[in-house]
Amino acid sequence: MKLKTPDRATDDVTRYPNGWFAASYSRELKTEAVLTVPFMGQELVLYRTRSGTVHAVNPYCPHLGAHFGHGGKVENEDLVCPFHGFTYGPSGNCIRTGSCHPPPHARLTNWPVDEKDGVIYVWHHHEGRPPSWNVPSLDLEGYSPLRGSTFEIPGDSQDMAENSADAIHFAWVHRVKNASITQQIDGHKMTNVMEGCVNKLSVKIRISCHGMGFAAGDTELFSLGLRIITQSLATQTTPHQWTLRLANAIHIKRLDILPAVVRNGIQAVLGLLMQRWFMKEVKNDFAIWFYRSHPEHPKLIAEERNMVAFRRWMAQFYPLRIKTITHSMETVPKTNNPIATDATQ
Repeated sequence: MKLKTPDRATDDVTRYPNGWFAASYSRELKTEAVLTVPFMGQELVLYRTRSGTVHAVNPYCPHLGAHFGHGGKVENEDLVCPFHGFTYGPSGNCIRTGSCHPPPHARLTNWPVDEKDGVIYVWHHHEGRPPSWNVPSLDLEGYSPLRGSTFEIPGDSQDMAENSADAIHFAWVHRVKNASITQQIDGHKMTNVMEGCVNKLSVKIRISCHGMGFAAGDTELFSLGLRIITQSLATQTTPHQWTLRLANAIHIKRLDILPAVVRNGIQAVLGLLMQRWFMKEVKNDFAIWFYRSHPEHPKLIAEERNMVAFRRWMAQFYPLRIKTITHSMETVPKTNNPIATDATQ
């Protein structure tokens, strides 16, 4: 069913953060293909040219409003409208029509695009400003191939990044003993490092959030010699629904002595099993996310100072609702104790 593009003037635009967000996995957009995706309360059309370059544009032809995602095609480096053959080059300008010279000012709206690590990212800014930072590449040398899954989730995409700062959630939802978090903030980047024990195994998870749409996790299980790289991507698609894309890759240190072809084969199989386990664990978060609300005045406790810091950091990406996000954060009780929790259930 087609998602109608809403009037952004009346839509709940405060739900849509600024930054880079995943629009699609690269594998979903073939060469010289067109793909329609939901993105920040509207539709975008992605297309890949013969040279492999990806473009993201508003879906409607400026001539008479035909939708490129329904019959549009790619010819070499250009996008062709299905209605009258109006053809648009990589710059967005109309370069020819099916019958006469291109009309003046016939131009597509191009969105900034970045493709890396198997993901197509699109930059969103409520004022149309250009990108001010970039999504980092993952260092996957020696790891199994990334294996990803996609989920449609009701609610607010802030849940993904916010979990990384929530030590008590790690204890109660994921059964981590003695969970503690240290935190570092640098502009658009927040890094939370969680340490604790799972099934008597020491675990350390370093989660680096670049804006609200991208988080890179690095999990170490020391006694097993196991490291897991997690690529977590959150994209708000409507005011009350978002898309979560999760992918994992693993490296087992004790396998480094094996020939590369043998090591890669074993890690590929174990990576598939790890992805299945990880998906089961994430569904514990889903049980919360699917039904939660976001109180305007959350009643936080002293052990949740990291959550206060997260909300303040997060506000830079939601300039249209900054007062709502930061209101009453100053009322959280102070404590001299480290932020460490242990859930007993």
